[in-house]
Amino acid sequence: MLPAPSHGASQRSRRRGHYDKSDFKAMAFLVRHVDRSLLIAERLRQAAAPPRNEADRGVVLLARGGKVAFATEPTLRLLAEAGVTLRDGRLCAANPGGAWLEELLDRLDAAAGAGRNAGHALDVPLADGARLSLLALGGAANAVDGAGGLACLMIERTPPPDAATALRQRHRLTQAEAALAVALAEGYALRDIARTRGVSVNTLRVQLQAVFDETGCHRQSELVRLVLGLPRA
Repeated sequence: MLPAPSHGASQRSRRRGHYDKSDFKAMAFLVRHVDRSLLIAERLRQAAAPPRNEADRGVVLLARGGKVAFATEPTLRLLAEAGVTLRDGRLCAANPGGAWLEELLDRLDAAAGAGRNAGHALDVPLADGARLSLLALGGAANAVDGAGGLACLMIERTPPPDAATALRQRHRLTQAEAALAVALAEGYALRDIARTRGVSVNTLRVQLQAVFDETGCHRQSELVRLVLGLPRA
């Protein structure tokens, strides 16, 4: 381990002489870890921040094969959105949307059987456009649960994007084009949108044609139906 710098090493009086090699090594060691320390502090701050909605987060403790050791009702409701249900004390797929579960459990069981810890992350899309983010941490078999390793499944539900964001993600629209489509769907006329933005109606017509090209719509009424049919946050 490198020695710590002497008191006041960064501001040394002339009478004390030059820095020696141990001082330089110690300062280099400390400086190298400043960025890491700041990053860890930021992550701890984020982890301590209150969640958006407690009902959108949950934790499940699993034994091998998907047997539930601990779970709360709100967490089970989140899993139900992703096609997974609790049956006879085990998590299992309730419909094709829950097919991800079997693969995840197989990976965790394989790691536990091999005496390894494992971590797996995945996102499961939900019917309303939201998604369920899952982080599974599996422990190797030990003397406490000799049958083979508990796993912790941490879950967070991310709400669907707003209409403009959904348009940009699905149809590669620019921010201005997506905002125009949403404004039209909300009942605003081109002249009103032009006045608000400080642009000409012709400029908006050019943007609207680009929106038609990207979305496959041919008339404004089709575009309005497309926007209104998007999942909303």
